[in-house]
Amino acid sequence: ENTSLRAKLDEFHAKWNSKHEEDITSRDLLSSLKEQLASREIAFSKSDSTINAMQARIDDLRNLCQKQQNELQRERNESRMIEEDRDDLQMQCEALHKQLTDWA
Repeated sequence: ENTSLRAKLDEFHAKWNSKHEEDITSRDLLSSLKEQLASREIAFSKSDSTINAMQARIDDLRNLCQKQQNELQRERNESRMIEEDRDDLQMQCEALHKQLTDWA
């Protein structure tokens, strides 16, 4: 009976040690997973910051592009008006020249 009790106690002790080792392994694994998660959260946070900065830069470039397109359109409009004025003046000069030639 003493031997049986001793065997049961040894078996219980072995199971307890095994369970204890499993708990330590589980805690180590959990700790490692928490560290990995924290590391990934930091990486995602940096990634979000980078994406936000890139989006802001894209928006700035779009605005600049729009301003330049507007400026180019304004310059084209001015050029067209100048050409129209030049053509109008040319026609007036030709008409005046014709009148002067006809009088002479």
